[in-house]
Amino acid sequence: MNVQKLQNREEVRGRRYCPGSYLSKLKLKRYANSTIKTYVSCFETFINHYSDREIKDLNEEDIRLYLQKLIRENFSHSYINQAINAIKFYYEVVLEMPNRFYSSKHREQSANFNLLVVGFIFGKRKKLRFKTIPSRPILRK
Repeated sequence: MNVQKLQNREEVRGRRYCPGSYLSKLKLKRYANSTIKTYVSCFETFINHYSDREIKDLNEEDIRLYLQKLIRENFSHSYINQAINAIKFYYEVVLEMPNRFYSSKHREQSANFNLLVVGFIFGKRKKLRFKTIPSRPILRK
């Protein structure tokens, strides 16, 4: 799916769409069509979750709450990672804001947030071997 098709698609009443600047930056940065499709889908799902608020008024806490919702609803960690990257792309690339999750100013908060996400993801696993990150490969007999 190319950016032109996304810009010219028929709009559904009550649904919010990616800003033109988001689509333009994806095209300018020469992202792959599959990445564009994924980012647009994830970002539109995010902005429609907060349909009663302006995108520019959303803050880091809103983003965290949204990601926690995805975790609670058992979305895969791959999907959650895609959502994070799509949201980060908007704030950091399109709006050219400072890095929202990994800046040195908020490093401690970011570390706590990352631990929270990792804890939720690994907490869904039933077997102990999936709850630990081994320092060496697990040998099976």
